[in-house]
Amino acid sequence: MATQTLSATSTSTSTATDGGDVKLRAGATAASLPAPAPPRPGTARDSASASASASSFPGHAYTLTPTEASLRSRRKWGYLRAIYDNTKLMSLTPHLVTISLTLAFNASPLAPPFYRWLNTHSRFTILVVHNYLINAAVQTACVALFTYSDLARRPSWVSRYKIQPHKSVTPAQYRKILGVVVWNMLVVNTLASLSFFPLAQWRGNPTSFETLPSPPRLLRDWAICLLATEVGFYAVHRALHHPRLYRHVHKLHHEFTAPCAAAATYAHWIEHYLSNLLPVFLGLVISRAHFSVMVLFFSGLLIGTHAHHSGYNIPFLGNALPHDWHHYATVENFGPTGLLDALLGTDKTFRSWLREVDATFNGDRVRANTAALETLARFDGDSDQGERQGEGESESESE
Repeated sequence: MATQTLSATSTSTSTATDGGDVKLRAGATAASLPAPAPPRPGTARDSASASASASSFPGHAYTLTPTEASLRSRRKWGYLRAIYDNTKLMSLTPHLVTISLTLAFNASPLAPPFYRWLNTHSRFTILVVHNYLINAAVQTACVALFTYSDLARRPSWVSRYKIQPHKSVTPAQYRKILGVVVWNMLVVNTLASLSFFPLAQWRGNPTSFETLPSPPRLLRDWAICLLATEVGFYAVHRALHHPRLYRHVHKLHHEFTAPCAAAATYAHWIEHYLSNLLPVFLGLVISRAHFSVMVLFFSGLLIGTHAHHSGYNIPFLGNALPHDWHHYATVENFGPTGLLDALLGTDKTFRSWLREVDATFNGDRVRANTAALETLARFDGDSDQGERQGEGESESESE
């Protein structure tokens, strides 16, 4: 996805001095950041310091570093260092995996019998029923995995990647979310699939083994679907932020300023159809995509959408920072890939905050490394002075 992320490469410092104490060097680096002065009650520093308490983070036991506490005092979003580990290349992994698996399956000995079996059914069954069932299975798996992780706090390492750790969704709120999600899945998705079938019939979207797309054609059709989704979702989503439409339609989806994966389709049925489904179906019709591309694109889209709403920016999953920011700030980052946001300038504050975070973390690393080098230089100087004094005493004794 074309979204800006921060590099998570840690800078390490080493010096080539003979007889250096490894433990001292590690200790010098760790202790190089100065301890913050005791905060005055009622100040921003006091608030930042208090955020280090486990009670500030429901279900998590965080101890913020001085840098993270400082960032939280400025803005209560995106202040944990680990959430920036998910680089641009890492965030493409779901798409790379789904595309690779599709190409591998289509080229395998399993493909001919599978597509022969598939085409024993009617085109309606293939394009509507099978397509719907596969998408429902992928969505259910995504919701189940993220919801379990969110409520059970398992695996424990996931918590370090939470973008807004001071907020959490309660079981009661999950029950409310799932009611809307199930309605949209059973009713709106079904109606959307039924409306797609006549268009797919008109375009003649292929389903057989003989009409499988070549790798270049598959990538072309996938890219067309992605572009159609970006343009359609951005246009509808930005329109829904008009005050009149927002109040009656889009406000439901923004009920959670710190979203969870299940809330990806927690939306008014009109919004769900116009922004989440219609652009994708139009891309499939325009590209005249094969059934395998339909499954590929919907699967990757569902995984990415739920990752973007999960509240966690986990390495090797879709970059959740842009859309989490959209829920936090209500404005900016309207598109799923960030392409139109970058072209139309609807991500300026978001990018400005990322630069501020990057400068803060990098500035602390530079200061830490400088302090470590100064400590090591003093240690090396003291060692040299001690050696010279020892040599002088040896010479005196020999005389």
